[in-house]
Amino acid sequence: MILRSKAISKMSPHAYNCFLFHQTISQWYYAATRNGRWWNWWQYRKVMYWFSPQPVPVFWYEYFIIVILTIAFSALMQVTLEPLANSAMSHCQTIFCRKYFSDFDETDLEKSVHNVIEDLTGTLPDSDWTLDQTGLSSMGLPQLSRRSGGSQ
Repeated sequence: MILRSKAISKMSPHAYNCFLFHQTISQWYYAATRNGRWWNWWQYRKVMYWFSPQPVPVFWYEYFIIVILTIAFSALMQVTLEPLANSAMSHCQTIFCRKYFSDFDETDLEKSVHNVIEDLTGTLPDSDWTLDQTGLSSMGLPQLSRRSGGSQ
């Protein structure tokens, strides 16, 4: 029930950004509240490569401030940067797809996959069949992939 609450569900889109930026926000907070002095977490030996070796040394009540700042920064990134990045990626995808797939027709793809399956198994499949029904299952998938890549 707690995980289905509206507050938690509103924060869920920010989870990845919080993961990405929590260390940076913590560092900035530490520097801002300690007269510009940086806490150098690189000076500590790491037990595991991808984890910070030590938490930022702040008082217990500052933890909640850092969490709020991290979520706020994440929300700002989600509102400002993410739409711009999505728009740029969509534009690049449109240019790429127009350049390389201008003659692409879905029925041609279906026909070519059917032809490859027929070459491999000797039977012409229906479009609704699973790989098991075509006789390819997991062992024939690499062959299907190799042949369909070279059949164009």
